[in-house]
Amino acid sequence: MQLGDLHVDIKKITDKFFAPGPIANFLDAFVKGEGALPVTTGPIRGLPRAWRRNYGKPSESRPSLLFLDLPDPTAPDSASRNLASTSILDMVKGNNRPLIPFSADDWGSSDMLTLHSTVQSHLHGTRTSFIVDRQANNAFARKITLLLFLSRLFIFKHCLNVSGSETFTSARWMLLQVCPHVLFKDVFNSLFRQLLTLRHHSEGDLSDLVRTLFEITRLDVIRHGGLPSIKDDTRLLVVHDEAQFLGDEFNDSFQSMSSSDETPRPLLSPILHAFRNIGDDQLTLVTCGTGLSVNTLFWVQSSGSGLKDNSTNFEHIEFPGWSSLESIEAYVSRVRKCLLDDESRRVFDEHLPQDALDMLFDKFVGRYRPAIVALEKIVEQSEHGTWRTLIEDTEDRLVAWEHRTIKGNLCHELNRLSPKAQRRAP
Repeated sequence: MQLGDLHVDIKKITDKFFAPGPIANFLDAFVKGEGALPVTTGPIRGLPRAWRRNYGKPSESRPSLLFLDLPDPTAPDSASRNLASTSILDMVKGNNRPLIPFSADDWGSSDMLTLHSTVQSHLHGTRTSFIVDRQANNAFARKITLLLFLSRLFIFKHCLNVSGSETFTSARWMLLQVCPHVLFKDVFNSLFRQLLTLRHHSEGDLSDLVRTLFEITRLDVIRHGGLPSIKDDTRLLVVHDEAQFLGDEFNDSFQSMSSSDETPRPLLSPILHAFRNIGDDQLTLVTCGTGLSVNTLFWVQSSGSGLKDNSTNFEHIEFPGWSSLESIEAYVSRVRKCLLDDESRRVFDEHLPQDALDMLFDKFVGRYRPAIVALEKIVEQSEHGTWRTLIEDTEDRLVAWEHRTIKGNLCHELNRLSPKAQRRAP
């Protein structure tokens, strides 16, 4: 297969995808500053809203507080927050290494799920005996990953070339990747599914195309020029949701490429390797999702793009330094400042008294995400005296055995990790 044929096939797909129509109209308007997250209505108004893919819209009073900044560290926990702050800073500034941050449930594009199902079909279709060709499986997974990255590159390149794109910043690029279905629809997965028809092309041709397009896009960024967030030394930030489970998938089907270790690898390993030679130090890959664990990070540290073993960068991935009542009070104060009017602030104060903050600290010390979930429920209900029941319900979903099927439940995690601990035991 010739590279020229690949260019022809690519052009047919992208010309049709970006032709005048709903997708192009949305992207063009978004680049120019139109399109924003919806906000809460009801008694407490003005907080950002988002919702999970394929679950429909929640009530208009339910906020998505993960879009707000973390609280500033207070004196007692400043030291323990430093590493967490460094990890997030490195993620944004763009060191060429994959980091897995804590994220919301089912927000981003579903293109990683499409990649998973495509690889799964390939593995089922090629396994004709008990012999596993891990090298061939690696090559197929890398090809699909290159096509996955192409969909991001083409959409980013289109955004940079929209007339009047001076309003297009890194923050808006991040927002588009984090919740495309809230703003319009999952444009990344839509293009990725079309690009999958090109998987018959060789890995070498696809790799050459990706590197070339990446450099062209870098030049577009430079020509874009002068923006506060997109400059000639900015790395491209690529966010892939639902990557948290890839460290557990198809564990016997892949192999390492960066060492003499012959231990079978999961799907996450070839995915990370597919990115390693694309952009040198000019690309930041963020693989994210809920239900993360130290076990997930093991494959990131051993499969990343020249990632050195610096495990302290990952110790505080769930912000355990948020460990004082003052931190919770500071965060709640920040939420309050985002409210639309005085009446919203009055209702907010009424339904979140000091006793509620004390209980949040008592139940979720060092547990940022569950505390935020409880706050979101309290804002959504906006009913006098319900805060205690809602906080207790959030705690039950986190620790109770009857909720063990829920991702993030501690009993669920113990059940999930127990077989792995037994396999690794000497």
